[in-house]
Amino acid sequence: MGLWWWAHLDLNQGPHPYQGCALTGLSYGPRILWCELYFLLSLRRLLCRITLVLRIIFEGRRVTEHGHDGIVNDLPTLATSWRRHLIARNLSPHTISGYQRTARFFIKYLEDNDIPLTASGIDREHIEAFITEVLQTRSSATAATRYRDLKQLFRWLEDEGEIPESPMLRMRPPKTDEKPVPIVTVEDLIVLVDVCKGRGFEERRDRALILLFIDTGLRLSEVANLTIDDVDLDHWQAVRVVAKGRRERAAPMSPKVVESLDRYLRIRASHSKAALDWLWLGGKGRLTGSGIAQMLRRRSAEAGIDAVHPHQLRHTSVHYFLTAGGNEGDAMRLFGWKSRQMLDRYAASAADE
Repeated sequence: MGLWWWAHLDLNQGPHPYQGCALTGLSYGPRILWCELYFLLSLRRLLCRITLVLRIIFEGRRVTEHGHDGIVNDLPTLATSWRRHLIARNLSPHTISGYQRTARFFIKYLEDNDIPLTASGIDREHIEAFITEVLQTRSSATAATRYRDLKQLFRWLEDEGEIPESPMLRMRPPKTDEKPVPIVTVEDLIVLVDVCKGRGFEERRDRALILLFIDTGLRLSEVANLTIDDVDLDHWQAVRVVAKGRRERAAPMSPKVVESLDRYLRIRASHSKAALDWLWLGGKGRLTGSGIAQMLRRRSAEAGIDAVHPHQLRHTSVHYFLTAGGNEGDAMRLFGWKSRQMLDRYAASAADE
């Protein structure tokens, strides 16, 4: 009988102290009073449900049109979910940081140009305009990196069903300018190492760092992330490094570098933060990658040469390895490359010598 079951009750059961039904105008007893209250409560519950449905419909329309504040299809919110996906894939923190940096730059570009932040509302023209701006303000290599990162993002959005198709499906990456690999001359390397002479903590640390860069060609992140346990000065005379993609490899060292590291480790033992696992220490604790880069700039100024950056030392190490007749297959293994693309660049530089 539904909500109207009270209408089938016999309302003529005689007088009762409760007078005047608000709905019928009839007198009734306690049973009838309960029926009316139940009806009113049921009606209120029905109205609440209708209100909830209308609110859901309205909110859904607002999500589709505006997409702000972490609502469904909102690109900033999806970028966070993408980061969790990258972590689940066990990608390196360095790779994840690069992807997220590109996502932040792209989202800021959309905001600055009043472009809606809904993933489904982003077209090819928006991405091309963003890449064009990067080409105008940064290098072509940076623009190519932004392109590759965004392609990964929109491929994930398509796989997750957030967009029907990636707007980058038929896009082509920007052409990169081939620039000569910057090489530090032997003369500049000599004076750079010489300014680190001395028996103090920083002198021994900086000398060991520079020699390690030159001798092994390690990346800045690989050097900065070394721990005490990664260093073998006796048996293998090598350092264990974790390369891009979490691939481990051993980087052999020459006896001169082993000796320099030994001197540093001896004075490191008296450092106030010697209990830390990190190999390289600064005044307040761990010496980070940015701290190493700052040290190189400071030592370059002291040596009276152009500022040397860590990746330039890697270029230099590879260049001299190849010009000395080093095997290209060995180079790929020693310097941590999976493909020949980077090796071909260095090989072309060495061929010019």
